Amino acid sequence: MGQAAKRTLTSASKRQAFARKIIRRASPQSLPDMRMNLRSVMTISLSLVVGVGLIVLLLLASSVRWQDVLSRSLAVDRMAFARLSLLFALNSFLSSEKWRRADRVITHGEVNPLSRSTAFGLTTAGVALGQLLPIQVSMSITRTLGTLVYGRALRRGTVATLFEQAFDFLVAVLMMAASVCTQLLHAGAALWLACAISGALMGVVSAGSLMEVVSRLATRAETAKICPARWRRTLTDLRQSGLFEANLARQLTLISVARFVVLVLITREVSVGVHIPIPLWRLATAVPFGLLAAVVGITPGGLGLSEAAYATFFNLSGLPLAISTQWAIANRLLSSAAAFVAAGFGALLAVACKAFERSRTRGAENAAQV
Repeated sequence: MGQAAKRTLTSASKRQAFARKIIRRASPQSLPDMRMNLRSVMTISLSLVVGVGLIVLLLLASSVRWQDVLSRSLAVDRMAFARLSLLFALNSFLSSEKWRRADRVITHGEVNPLSRSTAFGLTTAGVALGQLLPIQVSMSITRTLGTLVYGRALRRGTVATLFEQAFDFLVAVLMMAASVCTQLLHAGAALWLACAISGALMGVVSAGSLMEVVSRLATRAETAKICPARWRRTLTDLRQSGLFEANLARQLTLISVARFVVLVLITREVSVGVHIPIPLWRLATAVPFGLLAAVVGITPGGLGLSEAAYATFFNLSGLPLAISTQWAIANRLLSSAAAFVAAGFGALLAVACKAFERSRTRGAENAAQV
């Protein structure tokens, strides 16, 4: 058979395979998947509309024009934005370190460990995607997809992510308690700092006891058979993996406290960049409310909810609502931009480290052959 005939047969088989693929996708069995995908798109679109609607309502309530907010954001101080981007990268690095610690425990060292550059790159990508999706969803998606080639992607990318993010939530709740106490007593920076340090120490010390409670609840769920068998097996594996150990919980809580400090510094750089002077301790008292609104909200990255929380808290603290609204929306715009800058840096670093590792491995193989 000639080369031309072979090429004709090959192209024909490819066309047939493509046609079969299209027919499978259009078959009745694929309709539930198509409906699910359509439902997900509609849900995301609706949440985005809700978030934008909340922003519009906030602008109307404060009598602020969006042109003023945009011009203030575009006129940001360049050095302040550079520091903001670096702080976002540092925050992502701390998050990736938490993930790596949980990943080492959850995999028992049986699969390829995550390198720092890979974990950092996936985390920065998750933070950037978190401007469009809820952060817990975006981070789980990017980390799960990024660990497909390493094995146990769902457990490493989703379970480990949700576990380490739970400590960020714990620290945010403790810091919110300090903010509420300061606000109710009409106190200042000294009381908030004392309450915040006490709350952080309490969180680090009690993290081990909290994990003991979680482990007992997991054991009861296994024995009582109140969940499907697959979930019970997963709970057993997680409990036996050491994920609920007190030492790991204290480490993750301590890193979450460091991340909270970085978030406070991020808000400071926003204030400096848009020339809205707000005391650092006042920013620190507001961060827990904006953070929790973003975490528990149903909108992408807490869009609208986080801004409303910041603006309301600052307004209750004595700052005019118009200024509070401008700061809150400018914080969203600049933080989103800085998140994408950090994601670009994380991607370049991951690619460069991977290329360096491959070249070093290739050089070692060539030296061994010589």
